This record gives sequence, structure tokens and C-alpha cells, in this order.
Amino acid sequence: MSGYLDDLIQVGRLDVALLYDHKAFEHVAWTEMMTEQLMMFVTVDNPLAKKKSISFKKLFAQDLITLPGRPNVLRVVIEQLAARHDVKVNVNDCDSLPAIAKLVCNSNHVTVMPQFAFIDEIKRGEMAPILIVNPTPVWTLAVVVSQRTVNARASEAVARTMADLMAEMVKQGTWRAELRGDRRHLEPKTRT
Repeated sequence: MSGYLDDLIQVGRLDVALLYDHKAFEHVAWTEMMTEQLMMFVTVDNPLAKKKSISFKKLFAQDLITLPGRPNVLRVVIEQLAARHDVKVNVNDCDSLPAIAKLVCNSNHVTVMPQFAFIDEIKRGEMAPILIVNPTPVWTLAVVVSQRTVNARASEAVARTMADLMAEMVKQGTWRAELRGDRRHLEPKTRT
């Protein structure tokens, strides 16, 4: 999960990472790449799978919602949005994406994730994504580069390649997200 990667970036043990809703830290440069909607996922035989959308409030009326535990960024985004809209979040914790996928596919659990997290399950016809509305939860993805890296030029080249691949996946429709401005070349900005 991305919180662990964020810690490694900050201490200089990881040079480049893709992080969600990254916060400003010293010794880190990043470029916000895209905004991604979070969606509800159910098994294809769940009656909800036929719906095109579900309201944020009705989402949390479900019995078996499984999300990563705190301090996972996705959980924080959901809980902050729920607090702003007076929605009670009652969920099961699971910090493994493969385990969450199994719970959804085999145990009638539902979850909230970006569409890209379960692209393979969607293609195999195991899961159905449902748009969450009123409000729609979103998060921002950023390519992050540690300023403590030993080889800054190589790290920046990897970050640029990563950014270019992400942008191409969005343009091709493989990754359902909205690019933030022109991202043909990564230009990290240092923020402290």
C-alpha cells in the first residue's frame, strides 16, 4: 500500500513512486499527474451490479463493506468525505488488495477502489464497478521523486517514463482518470 512507499521515499530508501493524495514533505519533489474517481465494486451477480450509480450515503448502508484500514490514504479520503457529508462509515478492515478482491468475488463484500485496481477482475467478468455520486470520492495521483536519491538524473528519467506511461494509459482508456494539464514531460516541483 502507498503509505509504506511514502515512508520509504521520505527517508531516501526508495527513489521514485506513484502515490495517492501525497502531502508536502521536505526532500521530496512531485508532479500531480491525474485525478481518479473511486468506485464501488461488487460481484457481477450482486443485484447492485445492474445499477449505473449509487449515492455515497446509500453506499454505506451496505452491510459488508471492506476497505483498507487506517492510515491507508483511501480510507482517509473516504472518512474525510463522509465526515463532511454527515455519513457514518462502518466497514471491515483489510490491508491486502488481493484479499479484498477475494472477499468481493467470493463473499458478497463490496469495496471502494479506483477502477484500475480491479481491471483484471472486470475483464474476467468477476466484478462490476458502480459510480458513486452525491458526492463522488476522488483522489489525486502523483509521481514522487526522493531528493535524497544517489542518482538524481536516473530517478528523474524513471519518473518521466512512469508519467508518460500513465498518461498514455489514460489517453487509451485503460486507466480511467483525468490528466492534470499537459504531462508529456515530468517537471517535479519541490514543495516544503
